[in-house]
Amino acid sequence: MCKIIIVILGVIRVRKLLSVISATALVGTAAMNVVSCSSNAYYKEFKGWIDNKESFLLYIGADDCDHCKNFESTIESEKDYFNDKIDQLNANYETIAVTKHGKSDENSLTNYGQYLNNKVDYRYFKTAEKENNFNEKWSKNILDWMIEEVTEIIKQEILRVTPDFSEKIAYNLAKNSTKTYFNNNKGTPMFLLVRNGKLVGWQAGFVEDTQKWDKIAIDKWFEPLNKIFMEENQEAEIVKLIRNGQTEKEEEPEIVDPEIVDPEIEEVLNYSLKNQEILLSYLLNK
Repeated sequence: MCKIIIVILGVIRVRKLLSVISATALVGTAAMNVVSCSSNAYYKEFKGWIDNKESFLLYIGADDCDHCKNFESTIESEKDYFNDKIDQLNANYETIAVTKHGKSDENSLTNYGQYLNNKVDYRYFKTAEKENNFNEKWSKNILDWMIEEVTEIIKQEILRVTPDFSEKIAYNLAKNSTKTYFNNNKGTPMFLLVRNGKLVGWQAGFVEDTQKWDKIAIDKWFEPLNKIFMEENQEAEIVKLIRNGQTEKEEEPEIVDPEIVDPEIEEVLNYSLKNQEILLSYLLNK
């Protein structure tokens, strides 16, 4: 039976028969626990963070993943520098929150501008085998949560540019496009940034410095994450990611004009996935 290893930084809590460990601190003393691949305990722990509206940087890795090994050895060799980067992210964002008086804009879906309920900290889950990532129950549920978060952002953009569309059509278009994106772009390692329980952004992969300068590697990895967290219009950046991350088609189909679609007869419409992708591409490029 395949095994999942989750490495936790910080306090160990035991729940019933499973030891569920969550990383609630920065790099420090690590503990390890092994449970079966069918376990959903890690997602329950993750969902608890979301329900509590916590802020964190989550690393999802695998024991047999070379890029994960490089990332872990890099931050281990530069613990203080890595921790300083996390502190820097918190300090930079605190300045923004003060400017915004701790309140997000009415239409924000990433909680931008809110005071943090807790300082962003580093947490991580690990699986034993990379090929199982996002296929096991817990990791698949985390991915499904990400898809729902992004779907809502894309749906709101569709309704903004085409307000006559019904919620149902907009949701279906957004969901299909978001699932296609993550099917093509999920990877190991994966890093998630969450602010007060809302997904802010994500990043896949890690590249070590060719000259083994670990601080340089950390800088290159960290800078996009810092930019994501400070971006006021992060929803628009996510829309661009989804729009540009679709599978390339061998032949460009004819663009469907959304004005021909009457939302009042949506029950008799039966869009194929292909047509939905065409329509969404049109909408997001208006």
